Amino acid sequence: MNHISYGQLKPDLVAMLEGLKFDYFLTFNFNRETGAGAGRRQLDRWHKKLDRKLFGRYFYKHKRENRTFFIAFQEIGGKTGQFHYHALVKLPEDRWEDFKLFAPMYWERLIPSGDLNLQLLKEVKDKQKAASYSVKDIWNEENLENFVISTEFSKRR
Repeated sequence: MNHISYGQLKPDLVAMLEGLKFDYFLTFNFNRETGAGAGRRQLDRWHKKLDRKLFGRYFYKHKRENRTFFIAFQEIGGKTGQFHYHALVKLPEDRWEDFKLFAPMYWERLIPSGDLNLQLLKEVKDKQKAASYSVKDIWNEENLENFVISTEFSKRR
């Protein structure tokens, strides 16, 4: 990764994320020792449980663009000094109310020590700030190599 500098990467990545027009900004806290592999598995479990609740038993048969889509960036540090994710989430607007209710509930069931902070991104400036904040530690090569895209958990449709 030596051929691309953080100064070059971050603005391009932020612009790409802004272009995806995400609806929510989430912070997945574990509040315990966790690493990238375990974190990724928990995001997968959370995503499947949530999509099943929001879209029904056969959620995986829906086209991906009609389901929950997210990109999550790992970070170690912040206020807790522990591993956590910042994620940008997009989903059909008619599911927003249920999402606000069930997303934190399913995360806290999976990770009893954890919590999920959720913010609706109403304004363009909110989307810009969330995108920039999500990738603030992307300069760390481990963080860059371990970001998560929800489609890696789903079957092709």
